[in-house]
Amino acid sequence: MSFFFRCEVFDGSDACVTPVVSLAEAPHHKLNKFRKSFFTKNEGDFPPIPKPSPVMSRTPGVTTAEQQDNEPGQHTEEVLAEMGYSKEDIAKFAASGAITLVRSKL
Repeated sequence: MSFFFRCEVFDGSDACVTPVVSLAEAPHHKLNKFRKSFFTKNEGDFPPIPKPSPVMSRTPGVTTAEQQDNEPGQHTEEVLAEMGYSKEDIAKFAASGAITLVRSKL
């Protein structure tokens, strides 16, 4: 019997009790199941990947692992441009190896 099942004795009370469980047990806890706090990319993958918490209704967090289409460096050029760097500066950064640029494959 895992630890979190023993905590059920506190259900419905004012006691503030939170179990400390292993990564293997955490996805099976009823609150984590209800909130869909963990996910796997492929059925049966282990360990499951925790999602950001707390979950906000208007701005839900998304883990990098959930964004399967993104690659490292895919948005670097856009972000640096938004920060005020010129195209020339960005090209210098890329040429020096300081950043990696990944162009869209479209």
